[in-house]
Amino acid sequence: MNGYIVLFVLFSTFTNAVAQFLLRRAAVGVGPFNVAFSEPAKFLVRLVGNLFFLPGLSLYVVSMFSWLFVLSKLPVSVAYPLASLGFLMAAAIGFFWGGEDVSWMRVVGILVICAGILIVSRS
Repeated sequence: MNGYIVLFVLFSTFTNAVAQFLLRRAAVGVGPFNVAFSEPAKFLVRLVGNLFFLPGLSLYVVSMFSWLFVLSKLPVSVAYPLASLGFLMAAAIGFFWGGEDVSWMRVVGILVICAGILIVSRS
């Protein structure tokens, strides 16, 4: 696996993790989604008006297109496990930007996932 593919994997997983963080901030900011017939439209209006929603959605689209590039260069059996780097990135973003609690058990689990990524990337 050459360097530019690694950069695209990292870019794609990072933009996806940031997008997830922004979309969560948007979802929490607009309040609960009520499945009553009249509520989806109101929820959607509040969601689109939220400052975090459009940047989150945009980053998600950027992530998707960069991931399509990765998939064009790597077999799915190699590429998809590398997407698990998102666990590490999402936990770091949540901890540093979102003030989320990251327990030691979660850290150990993420390290086990990273070890698996290392093994897959070497095969």
